[in-house]
Order: sequence, then C-alpha cells, then structure tokens
Amino acid sequence: MKTFKFYRSSLLIILGVFVLSSNTMSADEEILIDTDEKAKEILLGHDWECKFKDAMHSVTSEMVYEEASLKKVTAKVKNSLCPTGWGTLEGKIEEGRVSGKVTDVPAPCVSIAYDIKIYKSADGSYYKKGSHMNDLSGEIGQMGCVAVAK
Repeated sequence: MKTFKFYRSSLLIILGVFVLSSNTMSADEEILIDTDEKAKEILLGHDWECKFKDAMHSVTSEMVYEEASLKKVTAKVKNSLCPTGWGTLEGKIEEGRVSGKVTDVPAPCVSIAYDIKIYKSADGSYYKKGSHMNDLSGEIGQMGCVAVAK
C-alpha cells in the first residue's frame, strides 16, 4: 500500500511539472519594437480596442494609429466616457515600449499619459498592456488593448 501511495505521489508531481513546463513554453512573447518597419507593421497594421481602468472609471476606447516610427507615434482615440469626438495620441517608442500622451479630448475627458508594452499571443495576435495617468487627478490606472484586423 505504501508503494502505491509513493507511485501515485510521484506521478502527480511529474504531471504537475509537465503542466507547468508546457504553460511556460506557450507563454506570450513581449515584442520590443526596435525598427520603424516593426512599428508600422504592428501599430499601423491594426486598429486597437482598449480598456482603461482606474479607481474612478472603467472606459473602453478605439485607437487608430496614423503614424508609427521610433521617434514619433500618432493616433486618433475615442472613448466611451466622451464619445462625441476624437482625442489625439502623440508619443514615441523607447526601449521597445510605446509612451506618450492623449490630448485634445472632448469634455468630460481629460488628458492622460501612458506607457505600454506590446505582446504577441501564442495564436499570433497582438495585444498591449500598461499603465496610464490621469493629468487632472494624477491617478494611475491600468490599460489593455487588443489588435483588430483592419
């Protein structure tokens, strides 16, 4: 009986190690944008649906990139909190990450600063994760976006 328990425990440990290692092998890959071509392919090649969340708000938004290079990134941004018009995103790519500011947003929205990383899923799709800061309150929140084919 003790031998059966030992083999069963060993089998469970081996199975657990296999499951953990297979999850690690299929983990998403962080994409470091290090060329203008890669910036254009990833950012301009898709529209983006985003969610911004902080202590006071949970907002969905559309993001359409218009220009993408290492030195300059621009996009139009419209969100569910102020859906009457588009804001302007301006930023740059540093160390493979996209950072910048969304401005010129219609009321009641306020400008936000952002910093995001881009990832590629095991299925080949792209998504972005990062943080944003509300210029009015200074509150920091999380954001995430998924790429949508044009």
